[in-house]
Amino acid sequence: MTKEPITKSGFDLLKKNLEKLKNVERPRIVDAIKKAREFGDLRENAEYHAAKEDLYLLEKKIQDIEIKVLNAQIVELDDIKSNNKILFGSTVTIRNLESKVISTYKIIGDGEADISKREISIKSPMAQKLLFKEKNAKVSIVVNNNIMTYEILDIKYV
Repeated sequence: MTKEPITKSGFDLLKKNLEKLKNVERPRIVDAIKKAREFGDLRENAEYHAAKEDLYLLEKKIQDIEIKVLNAQIVELDDIKSNNKILFGSTVTIRNLESKVISTYKIIGDGEADISKREISIKSPMAQKLLFKEKNAKVSIVVNNNIMTYEILDIKYV
């Protein structure tokens, strides 16, 4: 399987979430299953079946995060040689040429992106169009079946 780029802080957050799921959530659900068993007949025990379903979903989530951890390739942002191009870890300021709205995004790993923090996944359509472009370049991106054209105003590596 291919390695997925991730920042050190994103990797640390993945590991922290994994530990919480294993050491806090899993024991809580296992305890709920034990308590539900005490209610008797398991065939008609809604609490038992709900807790078993919760455990199944939790184990799936744990497995997904473990795979992300195994396939993670930590990228030290300080080590990136930019050559003034947009790369993983770049913070990019763009202007929508139609609306004139200016937006800034940081391009980071798939599992750590958070649009509310203006972070986008390197796999997102926008990041894919921006990668390897330089300041003042124009890119067209399909957004909700509309073609939007943006100009790259600034590229930072922080």
